[in-house]
Amino acid sequence: MPETGPADAGIPALVETIRQEIRRRGRITFADFMRIALYDPGHGYYQSPHRRPGRGGDFLTAPELHPFFGLSIARQIAECWDRLGTPSRLVVREHGAGIGGLAYDIIVGLLDRRPEIRSALRYELVEVNPYRAAQAMAALREVGFGDIVRLFDPGQVVAPPPAPITGVVIANEVADALPVHRLQWNGTG
Repeated sequence: MPETGPADAGIPALVETIRQEIRRRGRITFADFMRIALYDPGHGYYQSPHRRPGRGGDFLTAPELHPFFGLSIARQIAECWDRLGTPSRLVVREHGAGIGGLAYDIIVGLLDRRPEIRSALRYELVEVNPYRAAQAMAALREVGFGDIVRLFDPGQVVAPPPAPITGVVIANEVADALPVHRLQWNGTG
């Protein structure tokens, strides 16, 4: 009987999805492995209906530790709005918005310091997990921000590129969750 180890642990259906991809294509890149493990529609880490990041989950990000992080970003966004000449529309597009905690803190911070920004502010949540996106929208509507916040389809980010915006793009804790290629330096290349 073959031994089982860490490679066989985890979510059996996800492990099988990865194995099927290898059987179908042969060797796969590390980026492909990450893409499946993190974003597979059925079982990927960031696609789960269960809340993995966050309190009670696997890890916390800065916005979940204290509202100070979002309030600090709000100050910077208000400064950007001023430097842009207080345009009639200011878009804040947040990638990896999760359940909307950072969005809430930023909006509260903006409206507290600069209440006149409300009519210009459009906060766009970009979230690949439909469960988290729905939770974020429900929570932000519940606190009265339904007129400010909307979902931005993650598919629009890639191709074709979205229309230009006047505003700010935020991506807290996103770059480390993108599928990447592993490179090896051997001294000459």
